[in-house]
Amino acid sequence: MSLSTAAVDAMRVADGKQADNAFVDPQSELTYTKCCEICGESIPSSILQTYAVLHSSEVDGAVVFSIFSSASAIAFASSTISLDYDIDPVKRITSPSFYGYLPNENRMVIFLLMMMMSTFHVLLKVIAFSLMLSLSQVWLILYIVGDMSLYLIYKTARGEMRYALRLSGVFSWITSFIFRIVVKSISDL
Repeated sequence: MSLSTAAVDAMRVADGKQADNAFVDPQSELTYTKCCEICGESIPSSILQTYAVLHSSEVDGAVVFSIFSSASAIAFASSTISLDYDIDPVKRITSPSFYGYLPNENRMVIFLLMMMMSTFHVLLKVIAFSLMLSLSQVWLILYIVGDMSLYLIYKTARGEMRYALRLSGVFSWITSFIFRIVVKSISDL
């Protein structure tokens, strides 16, 4: 993506204007792309690098920095998503009991603390996944499938499984299933 394309995308999100043929609004599209980057790149690379460090005889400082920077990237992206949705005036008006947890003053300090806390949480979760992977791949898979299954059963039982996308039929259920898995993966990590 070129710099001009990124600037145009940022302008669309800031304006909040949705193109007529767009599937979702610009803020949701930005959120989805951040989530794809987290699930497709940052989380797997962090787990793989941590697993490699646990099984190596020497630990290089550059590798540790790489793991920390991956965890920081995950924390920054997820904290930015939370911040973007929380400070949206429309969301604060329509759902004041859910949005508005960030006060109007000292917002940057709270954002930095949120990011720092998320970074350490991600590091702990990545280390736990790497240790479980060292123990047994089967146990890691059982943990992930079991945890995800309980979550999906809970969401289905509460009637919260489907997302409010402009879809109908089976495609709506498939995309909702994928979105729930991605959101849970990001929220857990």
